[in-house]
Amino acid sequence: MLNYKKILFLNLLIFIFLREVAGSSGGNWSYMEYGGTKKWKYTFHTCTGKKQSPVDIITALTFNKNYGPMEIVNYDEASAQILLTNAGTTVVADLHKDPKAKISGAGLPSVYFAHSFHFHWGSGDGFGSEHFKDGTSFPMEMHIVHYSSTYSNLEEAAHQPEGLAVLGFFFTISTVNNTILQGIIEKFPMIKAVGSNAKVDAQLGMLIPKDITKYYRYSGSLTTPPCSETVIWTIFESTISVSSLQVNFLHPHLFIDR
Repeated sequence: MLNYKKILFLNLLIFIFLREVAGSSGGNWSYMEYGGTKKWKYTFHTCTGKKQSPVDIITALTFNKNYGPMEIVNYDEASAQILLTNAGTTVVADLHKDPKAKISGAGLPSVYFAHSFHFHWGSGDGFGSEHFKDGTSFPMEMHIVHYSSTYSNLEEAAHQPEGLAVLGFFFTISTVNNTILQGIIEKFPMIKAVGSNAKVDAQLGMLIPKDITKYYRYSGSLTTPPCSETVIWTIFESTISVSSLQVNFLHPHLFIDR
């Protein structure tokens, strides 16, 4: 059953349909368990709230809200020679280094420090993103996770209202490889085992689109347990290119519990 919730587009407040996602506040979880994500709510009670993510963005139901530009600082510096880890459910790139990467403006209530970024993908070109747009999935989605400078770390901020800010970017298929992305995914064969890691020069500032003036904004949750409803989501209109070859490279070169 679909629920309604409010979301901001760019400088835009929009109403969207929520896709049903279950989850909660502790314990082990898996994408592959019997019942899939719908079973999470029986173990994780915090995934039964009214502001659960991800969502399907219905663009026809949007209207303007003037938030102004977002300021992004030190993305390239913070992503130089960082640790890329197979976390078992995705691949996570650690952004814990100085100078700290951070975002501000664009209606955010405070400065937010970057913590990490990760990817979501499927088994082919047609389906892989967590968020949808007008009922359509994208082959990949990248999330850059930030925590409010009001708190000392991500763990503390994750339990506080508006404690987290996540930037989301869709990928679209191109006929040529994304050279910046290639520098990241070519490390995947080195981290096939869950818990293994490798260093990578991620060049995050060059990976994201140049145009970040248009985006969708809504208050939601973490997309996996504990599904805490403490996230300010910003999903950008501009996409990142990826080739079919690169998308199809991801799945067989790394074990991920999906």
